[in-house]
Amino acid sequence: MRRSIVIYISLLFCFLFTKTTKAQNIKDCKHPCEKTRTIKYGAFIGVKIADILNAKNVLVQDVVPNTAAFTFGIQANDVITHINGIEMQHTAHLLSEIAKLQPGQEVQVNILRQGTSKEFNFPLGAQFSKTISIIECCDSISDQMLEIALSPIPAKEFLYINMNDKINGEIQLYLLNPNGEILFSKRKMSNGEKFKDQIDIRTFKSGTYFLKIVIDKQHYLKRFTKE
Repeated sequence: MRRSIVIYISLLFCFLFTKTTKAQNIKDCKHPCEKTRTIKYGAFIGVKIADILNAKNVLVQDVVPNTAAFTFGIQANDVITHINGIEMQHTAHLLSEIAKLQPGQEVQVNILRQGTSKEFNFPLGAQFSKTISIIECCDSISDQMLEIALSPIPAKEFLYINMNDKINGEIQLYLLNPNGEILFSKRKMSNGEKFKDQIDIRTFKSGTYFLKIVIDKQHYLKRFTKE
């Protein structure tokens, strides 16, 4: 007699690290830019599983529609015997093996269906996705349309901002560290004049920073060094 200990999975694992990522060689970049990327995480097969009383392996109780398991043909009442060649002892064992994998990574699943062995190979799905900001180098893409000058470089106590273009409307200023974290922000209004401003950076440690300027939903990024 088969008795199952129900464990609802939606096979979820992995955890997301940081909200913002920085590109390589950003210190040598003349025109850094901020982009968004969608990160998928949490390896996901898409089944509900249960332990089998007094036996090894794992019972598939149900298959979640529109998941990898559903698409590639795993069915309810299949018994998962192996994941990537490793014999499954129980549900916790299966969960731990899937936790080692990443979304999109191909997995080999061996099952028993009414006494017949079958093998499936398919890429794992993702339980979650998250949009993050990335500071990248856009030198090879295009120059910035807005001319922004920062001085002095390297900066010491104050960072001076000058724009040759005449700006009419709100200007948002943000100081970011190389990880994209906002360290300082303020809003200014410009009435159709060439924009000038200064930011006190005396409390900032020496290193590389970024000035992010937002004007009418357009984003501009300038790198500078604090001495």
